[in-house]
Amino acid sequence: MAGFNNGVVDLAAASEGTFTPTIVGSVSAGSTTYTNQLGVYYLIGDLVFIYARVEWSSTSGGSGNLHVEGLPFTAKNTSGLRPMGAFIVDNLDLNTASNTGAAEVFENTTYFKIVMSRHNTNLWVVPMVTSGSGLLTGSFVYLRN
Repeated sequence: MAGFNNGVVDLAAASEGTFTPTIVGSVSAGSTTYTNQLGVYYLIGDLVFIYARVEWSSTSGGSGNLHVEGLPFTAKNTSGLRPMGAFIVDNLDLNTASNTGAAEVFENTTYFKIVMSRHNTNLWVVPMVTSGSGLLTGSFVYLRN
């Protein structure tokens, strides 16, 4: 793995930066008015540590699953490798009483989805917001290509 030498992290290969996360629908992107878009990343070798916060005052016209796009690096293209991290959300249809979800990054993409685990069911993917304001904030780690 780049940035590692015999198990030791090469901090000279580390970097940091910002990115601009956006919310879009997987079928139809829709239109969103943002009040805050913050993305920060730290890269050590091929490990990407991210923090993202997206707040919006209105959205319309989107459909499909909610995607948070704009990750700074393409996720590693390894079948079945889908890193997850914790997110807090407000005004999203989580189909539960909870306001927490997990971010799931798909291989060879620059977006993540918010998913929920429900008792005795498969993961439930949060649909695109169709109206109103909202918030999502959280962090995770993934491998880049």
